[in-house]
Amino acid sequence: MLRPLAQQLLVQQAKLGHEGNEPFIIHWILAAKLKLSQFNAQELANSMWAAATLGIIDEPFISHWLLVAKAQLPKFNAQALATSLWAAGTLGIRDEPFISSLRLAAQVKLPEFNAKDFAMPCADIIGLGLVLSLSYPV
Repeated sequence: MLRPLAQQLLVQQAKLGHEGNEPFIIHWILAAKLKLSQFNAQELANSMWAAATLGIIDEPFISHWLLVAKAQLPKFNAQALATSLWAAGTLGIRDEPFISSLRLAAQVKLPEFNAKDFAMPCADIIGLGLVLSLSYPV
């Protein structure tokens, strides 16, 4: 149970309004880098939400998170996908292969999205600078 507890510590720090440069959070990032591959899909999404909420711009942590998350995208549910898209937009992640994989995974699971899942990433699609070209079958 240590992994979920460690992940929840970061999430609670974000909920309490702490900042990403505090000593505890810096140590959490260093320790989490070594354990990210053990996080499940929801833990990855929650951790990225917390990182975005705290304003953590730690390139090695984010790069490793992207690598681990990309491998687990098929396991992400609608909420984890929406949360991850929101976090990517908030953090300004411009890793096109990851964003493309995230969007494809979300597209496959669109029938599972609820209203909140749809609303959360809308602003962040704009934040990511994605240009949407919509064409509908006639």
